[in-house]
Amino acid sequence: MPRSASLSVAAGFATCLGLIAAIALAQSPSTHQHAFRDAERWAPVFEDPKRDVWQKPDEVIRALELAPDATVADIGAGTGYFAVRLADSLPTGRVHAVDVEPDMVRYLAERARREKRENLMVRAGAPHDPQLPEKVDLVLMVDVYHHLDERERYFRRLGDYLKPGGRVAIVDFTPDSPMGPPRAARIAADRVRAELAGAGYALVREHRFLPNQYFLVFERAAAQSPDDDRALERRSMVEEIATMARATELHTGRNAFDDRVVAAMAKVPRHRFVPEHRASDAYRNRALPIGEGQTISQPFVVALSTDLLEPRAGDVVLEVGTGSGYQAAVLAELVRQVYSIEIVEPLGREAADRLRALGYDNVEVKIGDGYQGWPEKGPFDGIVVTAAAADVPAPLVDQLRPGGKMVIPVGPSSAEQELVLIEKRADGSVSRRSVLPVRFVPMTGEAQRPRR
Repeated sequence: MPRSASLSVAAGFATCLGLIAAIALAQSPSTHQHAFRDAERWAPVFEDPKRDVWQKPDEVIRALELAPDATVADIGAGTGYFAVRLADSLPTGRVHAVDVEPDMVRYLAERARREKRENLMVRAGAPHDPQLPEKVDLVLMVDVYHHLDERERYFRRLGDYLKPGGRVAIVDFTPDSPMGPPRAARIAADRVRAELAGAGYALVREHRFLPNQYFLVFERAAAQSPDDDRALERRSMVEEIATMARATELHTGRNAFDDRVVAAMAKVPRHRFVPEHRASDAYRNRALPIGEGQTISQPFVVALSTDLLEPRAGDVVLEVGTGSGYQAAVLAELVRQVYSIEIVEPLGREAADRLRALGYDNVEVKIGDGYQGWPEKGPFDGIVVTAAAADVPAPLVDQLRPGGKMVIPVGPSSAEQELVLIEKRADGSVSRRSVLPVRFVPMTGEAQRPRR
């Protein structure tokens, strides 16, 4: 933005439009001239409680579903409007507040020291590189995107700072908003999506509760490798899953799956999780044998089981029955950490190697009997069981966090079973609902011992 625009914002300081434009300018990591060298002068403007009405900072942070120990970068942090709130919401996490305006960096660093916010680190960024000191779980950009130059280049560089499964959240003004920067400077959400796609990102969520702004969340798209020429087959598989979701609505209570779940199903290369001689069938919507008398579940059932958990980015999930690792990989795209137990040692070893080779560093596999769960890693926000039990194992229910959900096939191994959803209430009681008739291989080990 030219310097004359900065001066016009200052001249219109007393008006709402001038206020909003000033906020946007102050939070800009760009090469443009800024007239905000006196941070103390502008802090009351940027931190004005009236801003909360339309910016809804607490709702934005809740919608990001951050784990308490997450690492976050606030790009264009200004005087700390979002950075301070983020630091408060992450008691064991870290927030890197980045700005290119030296006086804003000085001000916010002094504020962090004065307010004893030890998990808030303030640093100067460069116009084309935030210069973060570590990889992060989330990058937040509020009222900043329209200031960036060479945006695709910037976001390609930004991708190097994201952890596996890391996200980028962008909040900015819609073209028809009654407030914000001059209309000619605004960038529509469709253009943001296109530019981020060009930089190698995929949209995973769009929130619509802000009155004057869009709120888009992106992840790095799966890197294309020489053997990943089957994206069209995955898309076709996802379309078939969507058709089945509509057809089974009376059973499941949902006619479509969450966008993040759909994106994960479209991303994970199922052909890497089946035996080589079965690879041509990998994207058919059916279960396939994987050896040792076990199967990889039908893609629709994997998507349904995942969706029933309602996974959030900060969740910790237990899987009982790793198999080839496919369900664990889908979950790993959606949650912070997956713990998976496999009783058949050769399958478990191969799955662990496969997941590691594919970059799923947030999955830990253990060889053992999953009936008793993994108590030292719990409690869990979600549990998914991929083999049928005669009844729901009590140790797994015990390891569910209040508010957590478990999906498990229940019934005899020789007949049709029911996919069951277990939910633990805040008081420790549980609800149980049969979702859909299914057929799974039986849970072995302790699950097959007679119950007294």
